[in-house]
Order: sequence, then C-alpha cells, then structure tokens
Amino acid sequence: MNRTLESDVQAQKSFIRTARRMARRFSLLAAVAFFFALNARCTESYPGPGSLLFVVEREAGNVAVVNYRTGELVKRINIGGNMRHASMVFDQALEYGYIAARDGKLHRIRMKDLSHAGTVDCAENAIGLAISSDSRVVAVAGYKPGGITLIDTESFTVLQQIPTLRDGEKESRVTGLVDAPDNAFLGALMDRSQIWKLVRDPEGLKYTVESFPAASSAPFDALITPDARYYITGHFNSREITALDLRNGKTKNILLSDTLSSGTAQQNRPVKMPHMEAWAVSEDTIYLPAADENELKMLDRSTLRFKGRIALSGSPVYAMVHPGGRYLWVSFAGESEDGHIEIVDLETAKIVQSIDAGKRIYHMGFTPRGDMAFISSNLTNELIVMDAKSYRILHRVPVESPSGIFGVWRAFQTGL
Repeated sequence: MNRTLESDVQAQKSFIRTARRMARRFSLLAAVAFFFALNARCTESYPGPGSLLFVVEREAGNVAVVNYRTGELVKRINIGGNMRHASMVFDQALEYGYIAARDGKLHRIRMKDLSHAGTVDCAENAIGLAISSDSRVVAVAGYKPGGITLIDTESFTVLQQIPTLRDGEKESRVTGLVDAPDNAFLGALMDRSQIWKLVRDPEGLKYTVESFPAASSAPFDALITPDARYYITGHFNSREITALDLRNGKTKNILLSDTLSSGTAQQNRPVKMPHMEAWAVSEDTIYLPAADENELKMLDRSTLRFKGRIALSGSPVYAMVHPGGRYLWVSFAGESEDGHIEIVDLETAKIVQSIDAGKRIYHMGFTPRGDMAFISSNLTNELIVMDAKSYRILHRVPVESPSGIFGVWRAFQTGL
C-alpha cells in the first residue's frame, strides 16, 4: 500500500513537472506569436518607403507621412520650429530622410520606424539642402548669417562650416543649393555676384570652394539640368540669368529683355524672379515661368538662346514636366488663380487641360513613372492625389497647412 502511494506521489510530481514545462513552452509560443503579430501590425502601419510621401505641415511644425496609393495618413512626425520653406532629401540606402527647417536646424527621420532621430544646428536661418552623390554628406544653405554647413551623415555631426565672409566682405546668404556629380555642391551667393562650387577631396570628406562670376547682382534660386551640364540661376530685379557650364567651368550671361511680350511688361518688370527650382527641362528645351507676364519662356537647352513663348492665363509659379516628357503642369499665383493648374502639350505648345484643384497650391509632384500627380492645397488643408492621365482626383488626404511634397525617389535624382 505504501509503495502504491509513493508511486502515485511520484506520478503526480512528474505530471506537475510536465505541465510546468508545457506551460513555459506555451508561454514562449505565445510570446513569439505576439511578437510576430505586433511586427505584422507595424508592417501594416508603415508600408514600404516607395509607397510613402512626406508632406511638410508648415504651420503645425510636422511632417505628415501619407500612403499615396491608399490615401491613408500613416503618421505625423513632430519636428517643431519654423517649417516654412522646409525641404527634404533621402540617403540612397533609404535609412534616413533629412529636413532643413527655416530656423537653421537639420532634422533626421529614421525611415524604419518613421521616428525623429536627431537635430543638428546649422545656422540661424536656413533655406535649402542637398545630399552628396554617395549620401555621405548633407549640405545646408545658410540664409542668416550665411555660409554653408556640411554634415557627416554617419555621425550626424557638423563636418565643416564654410563661411562666405571673405576679403573683408560681409557674409552672404546662400540659395539655390543643389548636389552635382562627384559629390560636389553648387550654390548662389545672394549678396554677391558669385556662384560657388564645393569640391570634395577624393581622399576624404573635406571640401574646397571654386568661385564663378554671376551675370548680375543678387543671384537667387537655381536649378541644375538633368544631365548635370548647366547650373542656371536667376537674379532679383533683373532680366539676366547666369548659366555655369559644368563641363568647362565657363559662365554665360543670358539677357531676357528682348524676349518680353510687350514694352509695357518691360517697364513693369517683376521685382522678384520666380522660384527657379520650378523651372522645367524637357528634351531640348528649358521652360521658364515668367513672373507677371502670363507666359512661359523657352530656351534652347544646348545654346541657351531664346526660342519662343507659351501664353498662359495667369502668372506662373511652378512649371513641372510630367515624367513622360510631353506635358508640362503649371501652377499660378494670385487670388483668382492660385488653385488653378494648366497642362501644356509641349509638342504643340498649347494648353490642353485646365484644372481647379484646391486653393493656394504650394507644391506639385509626380510618381517616377508618372501615373499619379500630387498637389499640396494649403488653404483647404489637403494633399490631392490625382490620376495624371484622366485628371481624376483619387484621394483628398487631410493635411494641415501643407507645402513641400517629397518622395524617396529623390534619393536617386541629381540636383535635388
């Protein structure tokens, strides 16, 4: 009897040990299942970066992350500070996005979890940034006091500060900052008649400056042609533009006064050049939005000579070429026109479509293959996603005071 009782006790202990082992295993399985479920939810919340748009909410100090395929507002990333004219670039590994804010701070966004991953002070006031070809360096254009700040993307610290204070002259504001081949940067010195090219030492990350004369005073915004042949900058209160040929280092002054549509327009020339990063280049032609002249001017891409004009209904601001190269989308300034878009067929130089989309359009963009168009409508607080062929609105995404629109494909384009 005692032997039987002892046997029963041993059996009970064995059962308890087995039950405990099974409970631990099930707990582990439950934990693993929970982890994968949580990870699946995270994946669902944060789709692949190619499906995302990063939209600056300029008054709220946020970056809104939008899945443009579904029209879903995925997340808001609070940046804080002055986000007016804030712009964004991405490294080629798509690990980080970088945002230069108007208050002179450079912010970093971790793409994996869409989190704010650090801030570096670059200036009192900044306007624009660019990232090097190899994604090792971000350059920030100083608007006050001036100069250019270079950031090492690996350590996210200041690598070099290049002042524009030289030969006893005052600091100059820098605008029109773009990247160029061989990890170079280009910028316009607004308070001096100069264009700067920052050239990197092939053996390290240190930059030196090459200076080129500009056609007139106050060089302002600029662009680099898609083939990286010309860096072109305009000037405040001037009919001249400057083109720097990056193949031979020579600058060319282009006078546009003889291309005006009338003598009246010449007498009342605009005091400010249009936003020149919104100039458009397609095939053999450069299209310039002419402020207060209700037209686009056309320059030959190889000779930079004037070759014609396209009449518009209002004063153009942005002129953006659809990726297919045939159509040009134009937005306008002015109370009655700032929600209007005209689409120009570049083969015929005729307007083929007029669209009213939102109010106070601050930026436009396209998917790389051109199936969708994006429009930030500032006064109606929405990002408009449109079918670029049928012009049908696919989504109206609520976004607070939107301005700049940025997709990760910018990581693979020169001059952004």
